[in-house]
Amino acid sequence: MNGLAVGADPSAILDSVSSALLARSFFFAGFDETGSVSQAGLSMNSKKSAAPPETSGNPRRSSTVPSFSGEPQPTGSLWILWVARALLLIALGIAGYLSFLSFTGGNVAGCGADSGCSEVLASRWSKWLGIPVSLPAAVAYAVMVGLTWGGLHSINSRCSLQVLCLLVFGAAAWFLGLSVFVVGKLCPYCLITHACGTVGSALLLSWLTTPREKPFASGVDRCASADGVPALARSRLPLVVACAVAGLVILIGGQFVFTPKSFRVASMNSSTNPVGLAATILNRPIVAAGTAQLASTGDSATRPTRASNILRSPPAPVATTPAPPSPASIPAASSRAGQRLALHGNAFSLDITELPLLGSATAEKVMVSMFDYTCEHCRRAHPTIVTAQRYFSNRLAVVSLPMPLDAKCNPWLRRTGEHNQNACALARLALAVWRADRALFPEYDDWMMTSLEALNPVRAHARAVDLVGLMVLERSMGDPWIAQTLKTSTSLYRTNWLVANSSSMPMMMIGTNVISGSLRNPNEIFELLDVGLGLKRTP
Repeated sequence: MNGLAVGADPSAILDSVSSALLARSFFFAGFDETGSVSQAGLSMNSKKSAAPPETSGNPRRSSTVPSFSGEPQPTGSLWILWVARALLLIALGIAGYLSFLSFTGGNVAGCGADSGCSEVLASRWSKWLGIPVSLPAAVAYAVMVGLTWGGLHSINSRCSLQVLCLLVFGAAAWFLGLSVFVVGKLCPYCLITHACGTVGSALLLSWLTTPREKPFASGVDRCASADGVPALARSRLPLVVACAVAGLVILIGGQFVFTPKSFRVASMNSSTNPVGLAATILNRPIVAAGTAQLASTGDSATRPTRASNILRSPPAPVATTPAPPSPASIPAASSRAGQRLALHGNAFSLDITELPLLGSATAEKVMVSMFDYTCEHCRRAHPTIVTAQRYFSNRLAVVSLPMPLDAKCNPWLRRTGEHNQNACALARLALAVWRADRALFPEYDDWMMTSLEALNPVRAHARAVDLVGLMVLERSMGDPWIAQTLKTSTSLYRTNWLVANSSSMPMMMIGTNVISGSLRNPNEIFELLDVGLGLKRTP
């Protein structure tokens, strides 16, 4: 350690202390907040040396800092990157949720049977090469999030991120256009996913292409060129755009090449005990929406319900059914005995002479059609079903069961959709016309399914009065049979819902099969009749 001699000149002591403090300040000035040597500090050797060259700014405010690998890492506007990550994670979560429900057959929370999201998610445009479009979307968002954490050091990774960002823009525009102009419905889940993905991609793309300065002259900056223009965006922009366009073409082409079915087919025999399942629905309603279980008695097994926002709890019992028999004595899931049709192993026994019927009660084969006059898919499927019945004539009868998607008379629905507000009133009118004059029912039924005026209860009532007369209609409207028929149809709907894992309408029962969803063309109904009832169309 150096010391000062006693009695030394005070001016010499002051010069020594000043020199030491100045040297100390020069030493620390050579380092920035990361501990790296700065260019400004190296240029200051003494107070007599030349002034240090001007830098581009305070090193602590620079947009980049050198990393241990020698490659610059962006630090400016890091909040943009984190916001982009958060939005992409939200999009990833929703897309993953929709993919999971699509594969497991669950119902989307908050989506009724005839809601906008159900319409969109059940359309042909919800699939790509036979798989839900939400699956490749979830994979794309997952890759993007991963690359923002581990791929920013590589030019190829940054190029991939730019391609995915542009692809997200194109896919969002494509699916939004389909929803508005083709399907005519909007899915809130899809809109949130597209919004988060688009905004997140825009922020990420902006962050990737922002010019950044070089931290030091000898450093290798892959983000920016000497003139401040992003070298990555400038040199590889044509390739990035070409890859994004190719990806969008593959996405759109895959939806046209493969046309998925818009309905689901399940067997009534798929349940462990269809009698116990149906008896449970008729006798012991669900206790808590989305959390309870359907427990049956006897030898039947417990079947958990699926969480759904359209499920309401608890509805009043709608019928009485004897205890289910043992599995050994369970009959076929669907059988015909004279003029009665047994469904779900005799849990439902329909007298086809008492229910609305298209065709003859003595027909060789019988199918059941469940519909709602306010359901768009039901209205579209009606001409197809009528065409099939008329083709087979006396060989096929169609039991027409109105099944309102209206919580006012359907105990299994928590809320009523905007377009289904009058479903109960319209169903009662149709059943009243059947009770008043069965010969006039097909005419009234066709009008209800094809005329937009029929969606207005006042107009529907006036039409019914024109056909059967006011006094007769009022008398029929007071018949207790109408309320009991609606209870039967809603209970059958709930049983089919659990068996098929689908609440989509219309529903049909053909042989031992439950069909849930829309029909697009007559060929589909003829195929279902061939498989379920053995009715073959003559070539």
